Amino acid sequence: MTEPNPTVPISPLPPPHVGLPVAPGKSAKNPPHHHDGFRELIETIVFVVVLVLILKTFLAEAFVIPTGSMADTLLGYHKAHTCEKCGYRFLVNASSEADPAERRRLVVTSAYCDNCQYLNDMRPR
Repeated sequence: MTEPNPTVPISPLPPPHVGLPVAPGKSAKNPPHHHDGFRELIETIVFVVVLVLILKTFLAEAFVIPTGSMADTLLGYHKAHTCEKCGYRFLVNASSEADPAERRRLVVTSAYCDNCQYLNDMRPR
């Protein structure tokens, strides 16, 4: 029979300041601590400012139009039409017909009523 190998206890590593030269008048037990509170404060403020600017620029920029003067422009090119079935007046998108930037202009010939879902014929008579 073989005898088990005795285990040798592993000693923990010495603290990092042990074995280093000690300056005169300083204790080897208390290593010097560098606290630069002003620098940390400035770094925190800069970090917060940059973070707020990034979030505002890309995520949370709110655009508000204070008056209704731009409503027709924001709505885009449209035609007003009255439903042949229920008489409800609604708007139909006509950007493909009226926008000068469109290469291939498509004429709007029909549209569904927003109220009753009736397919209205919009061709000129």
